[in-house]
Amino acid sequence: MAAVDFLQRAGREVPPLIGGHELVMLAMTHSGSDFPKWLVDAMGRATRTRYEAVPPVLRSIGRYISAQNFKEVHMPLLGEAPQLKPLLETGEISYATTDEETAKLKLGTFATIVSFSRQMIENDPGQGFLGIANGFGTSQANLEGMTFLNLLRSNSGAGPTMDDGHPLFDAANHNNLGSTTGAQGNLTLENLKAARTKMRKQKGLDGTSPINVTAHHLIVPAALETDAEALLADLYPQKAEDVNSAAKGLTLHVEPRLDAFSETDWYLATGPERADSILYADLRGQGVDIDIEPSFERDGLAIRALYDFGVTIADWRGLYRHTYSAT
Repeated sequence: MAAVDFLQRAGREVPPLIGGHELVMLAMTHSGSDFPKWLVDAMGRATRTRYEAVPPVLRSIGRYISAQNFKEVHMPLLGEAPQLKPLLETGEISYATTDEETAKLKLGTFATIVSFSRQMIENDPGQGFLGIANGFGTSQANLEGMTFLNLLRSNSGAGPTMDDGHPLFDAANHNNLGSTTGAQGNLTLENLKAARTKMRKQKGLDGTSPINVTAHHLIVPAALETDAEALLADLYPQKAEDVNSAAKGLTLHVEPRLDAFSETDWYLATGPERADSILYADLRGQGVDIDIEPSFERDGLAIRALYDFGVTIADWRGLYRHTYSAT
């Protein structure tokens, strides 16, 4: 067991019949043992491994920022470069300006404490620590996903109010909201074509320059998973030359947490390489901060997990929502 190795390196004699709980507690509290640091590092690695194994939508469509502190992050969103104009005979070059907006993002702190009882330590400390670390990794991914989805679905599904005073999804002002009823169907080829066309026609910050936004991600609730797979299967035949252009480059994301909001709404999104629609951040890339100490209230250890995270929707141009009503 690792605790024995650390105690022996620290010059502490380990009784041969010592129990697992007593051994771990001794290694945790011995002044010359590096076991606490090793255990925290090992749990941190396991947490990161499990977190990376859970593929939330946010990491695919958002841009990551490493915040250096808890102050509000101001991220400039630059508009289109000014048009090049013919050089005058005098050699004079005219000045131009570029439109700019600012996205704001602030971290919040999320934390929990897990009790690791004496019985758990005695029975199987290695698997117990690993199980808790894996749980923290899953919780981190779930926290990011739900924080983003709560923001996306705020205002009864219309999304947060943007800097122009209009909700994120606004057919009249942002051209990123579609709606069908009854026989028009929901997740159909025609509706997908209409959605992608609207994204392509989005204008830049100057309100006139087309920015040619490409939809790369199709996001659906679990209720539409089979419909989405069937549609993409029809659009992705075995022969490459038969692939329908409406589905080229689309990656399907099934997000079961969307079903609690709506089982019929679906979304298109571009990636961060095309538009900074979504920004998310943690504190200096630290991920989940884990700390372990003996618990004086209960017989065992207290394991604390703390995570600093924030997300914002900075621009509507890279997102599209489609709604459907059967009647």
